[in-house]
Amino acid sequence: MKKIIITLNIFIFLSCSQQDESITSEEITYEYSPQASLDLYVQGHRFIDQGKYKEAQKTYEKLTIIDPEFSKAWEGLADSSLLQSNLPQAMSYIEKALEINPSIASHYSKKALILYYLDEYDPSERFANYALDIDKNDVRAIIVSAAVKAHKGLLDQSNELFEIAINLEPEDSSIYYWKAKSYRVEIAKNPRNQSMIDKANEILEDVRN
Repeated sequence: MKKIIITLNIFIFLSCSQQDESITSEEITYEYSPQASLDLYVQGHRFIDQGKYKEAQKTYEKLTIIDPEFSKAWEGLADSSLLQSNLPQAMSYIEKALEINPSIASHYSKKALILYYLDEYDPSERFANYALDIDKNDVRAIIVSAAVKAHKGLLDQSNELFEIAINLEPEDSSIYYWKAKSYRVEIAKNPRNQSMIDKANEILEDVRN
């Protein structure tokens, strides 16, 4: 059982002839069980799935107060910040997660994703590889690595990685989206590859539907 002490400062303003202001402080003790922490973590994920990113952020913030050494809570904060397009804040949170626990693959793949959105492709690929060194089936790391290779014009290597990701998570529509998006950008540089551009657009349309 984990006990957290939170002190609430309650300001009481008294109107009197001298216009004095009195300030009192009340100490309240809350007890949080491991189950309470787990419930907050699950709730944060549920908000993410529902697209309620601000609510998810508030939930993960509560969790980091309850258990500041729970690195997955900081990763959750990074995720909710990323989904609100706050890349600097997302980077700060994921670095905190890595500082607490550098042995979790998802921390590295999340940082790889953030770096990708920051157009820092080489560091992004490096952190994706760190994740895969820990867990070769980290789908997010595979997707980011594939996207980076597509950006570099290494389409055969990129396609191989995307296929690995699809075989691991065939129901994850985001993989098809990433593949189509990466290929549409890179293949469009060569007008002779119109058939592949059409295929990329077809995949994107399927994902939207």
